[in-house]
Amino acid sequence: MDADGHNAVFRDERLAMLLDTIAEVSSTLDLDEVLVRVVDRSLDLTGAERGILFLPDTDGEAVPRVVRERGRSHLSLPVQYSRCVTSRVLALGRPEFIEVQAQGQQGYDPSQSFVDLKLRTLMCAPLTSNGRPIGALYVDSRTTGDREFGEDDLRFFTALADSVAIAIENARLHEKALETERLKERLSIAAEIQRDALPPNRLELPGYDIYGVSRPCEETGGDYFDYLVDERPRVGLVVGDVTGHGLGAALYMLNARARLRSSLTWEPDASRVLEHLDRELEREMPSGKFMTLLVTTLDTEDRTVRSISAGHEAPLLLRAGADDFEQLPGRGAGLAMGIGSGWRVSEPCRLEPGDLLVLATDGIPEAHVPVPEGEVKDLWGEKRFRDRLRELRDEDSESIVRGVLAAINEHVGGREPEDDITLIVVKVEA
Repeated sequence: MDADGHNAVFRDERLAMLLDTIAEVSSTLDLDEVLVRVVDRSLDLTGAERGILFLPDTDGEAVPRVVRERGRSHLSLPVQYSRCVTSRVLALGRPEFIEVQAQGQQGYDPSQSFVDLKLRTLMCAPLTSNGRPIGALYVDSRTTGDREFGEDDLRFFTALADSVAIAIENARLHEKALETERLKERLSIAAEIQRDALPPNRLELPGYDIYGVSRPCEETGGDYFDYLVDERPRVGLVVGDVTGHGLGAALYMLNARARLRSSLTWEPDASRVLEHLDRELEREMPSGKFMTLLVTTLDTEDRTVRSISAGHEAPLLLRAGADDFEQLPGRGAGLAMGIGSGWRVSEPCRLEPGDLLVLATDGIPEAHVPVPEGEVKDLWGEKRFRDRLRELRDEDSESIVRGVLAAINEHVGGREPEDDITLIVVKVEA
């Protein structure tokens, strides 16, 4: 057979090997299995001693993900390899190969690791998908084998890398989809836990009509409300707001709620409880995160209300027959802000029949229609909030809550608000 005929057979054999490899690595969507198959087949097809597959870590830096040697066995990490070559391949998106006999050729400049490892040859090709790099495929050897690598080998190795990159990306997308489903399931469980942690909307308390609600803007949120009822004549109304929203904020909220509930059962002084909670949250919450908290206590015997605030807006009080709102005094710093406050409970304020007491989070006045970044937001605002409360003052507490939520929904055009919303309305009965 002449040289052209031999080359044609050789190319046909390689094409068959390439197609067979693609079929094998594409037969599963398990990412770890795909990566191992890619490296093993690379070693089979090139005759190299060792193969490494690089993928980005969480910081986006390509690092060895799978390291195998001929014979289909794993090599433990960390591992030495020619960082100089792989860095160039990843940066330039071009494949490279190095042979020792090429040392005299112009441009030959092996890395120190190439010399330290006593490598005879190596090849490295980028893994690309949709024109963007997703990693690199690398093989090297200390021995020469039956033949030397050349440009044809590099072209074949590059074609192999291009082909298996698709299988790798498909497996990565599949893994990401599975993780998304698992995250959705975890979020659903977390949302159920959070819903179960909230009290019934209505608090049955003689002499008062009380209704509360908390609506996260995502599946879970950082707002909450609670009713603290014990054997004493005092009943606690609590509203809290953790910065941010979503699962992380919900977990901090649930943590704080549990601590507040347990602490107030044995320590009636709410200011001391806040000091203790502040220290604990400061140790646990990341920098820039904090929590605002409002605890309002109703004394059912003498019909007085007292309040303590950690960075939260004080309760609004609309007296029967009045048009102007009062705000109970006292507002300290938020919790976990690292500055402490010396929180103090306000002096008792007597309630009369027909009075309206409102506890809310900032998601209500700050509700707005989403706008492009840089544009001014049309907040629902404190004025609209108070006007709506005046309009609904003669309704029962549930109707007032639902009326406020309906007005917010109208303002945001039926879209989901960008922050959690929590509201407790207390009407004093005759």
